Amino acid sequence: MKSESRKARLWWLAPAAGLFVADASLTLAGQSEQYWAGEYGAAVEGNPIAHPLLVRSPWLFASLAVVWLAIFSAVIVFWRHPAAKWMAVLIAVAHAIGGASWVTRVGSWGLMAVGVYIALAAQAAGWCWRRAGNRSERFAS
Repeated sequence: MKSESRKARLWWLAPAAGLFVADASLTLAGQSEQYWAGEYGAAVEGNPIAHPLLVRSPWLFASLAVVWLAIFSAVIVFWRHPAAKWMAVLIAVAHAIGGASWVTRVGSWGLMAVGVYIALAAQAAGWCWRRAGNRSERFAS
C-alpha cells in the first residue's frame, strides 16, 4: 500500500470536518424557539444518536460533537490504512445529507437550496480530494 503523507490526509479530512461542522451548526440553528427557551424535549433531530443528546442539552450535543470531530480527525490523519480514506468519504457524505435535511426547511425554495448545497459540497470535496493527490477514477486504494 502506498503510504500517503499527513498533508494528503489533512485534505481527506477537510470535507468530512467541514460538512460535519455545517451539519451540527444547522442542527442547532434548526431548533425551535421553544427548544431555546429551555424545553429541550422539543428537540428536532432524525439521527438516533444525536437526538438524545439534544434532548438533554444543546451544550451536551455541542460538547460531544467536538469529541466526535477530534476522534474521527485523529483516525483519518493518523491511521495508516486504506479504510481511513473511505471513512473520510463516508463521514463527508453522511453529513452532507444530514446538513441538506436541514436546508430543506428554508421554505418553498428548500429543494433548490438542497441541490445547491449538495453541489457545493461535492465541488469542495472533489477539490480537496484532488489536492490530496486522488483522481476520481483511482480513488480506491
